[in-house]
Amino acid sequence: MDHICLVVAPLDWPAVIDSGVLDVVQGPVTRSGARGDGQSIYVRDPDGNTVELRWYPQDLDQPPLDGELVRDPATRERAAADFGHVVHTIPEAVLRPGSVADVAAVVRWAAGAGKQVAAQGARHSVYGRAQVGHGVVVDMSGHNTIHHVGADRIVVDAGATWRHVLTAALRDGRTPPILPE
Repeated sequence: MDHICLVVAPLDWPAVIDSGVLDVVQGPVTRSGARGDGQSIYVRDPDGNTVELRWYPQDLDQPPLDGELVRDPATRERAAADFGHVVHTIPEAVLRPGSVADVAAVVRWAAGAGKQVAAQGARHSVYGRAQVGHGVVVDMSGHNTIHHVGADRIVVDAGATWRHVLTAALRDGRTPPILPE
């Protein structure tokens, strides 16, 4: 036997490593175990033995949200298509954020769980660029407010479509300097 594995509560590995308390041999990395994939590091104990410390993403509590983290198959399926219908990748969950704080909380939560995050608006990205299979899609379509049309900028939420931006600009007698096809 070359090491023993201890399952621990979810930890922020960079903070643990930066603390200097442990003699880290390897990691953090994703390793498979009896409960699936976990995040682990190898450390040396005071006697020089190698000990693996591992936590599992499913042990992470979902952060409190103003919006909702949706896991039903129909919602996940809708988030799985790209604009050209070339790539089809089903996410583990879809965040419908109620606030900017929701996006930040889910990004932190997903990073701690070793999951990816991708933002989607109207899903016009091609070849799967706004998709993620092992992680969370952030559905920005509900955040589409046009806040301000100024002489040199237009302030909008992340889910605003180009059509809404152009309509608001033209209504104020302005034309954006770039008009995509």
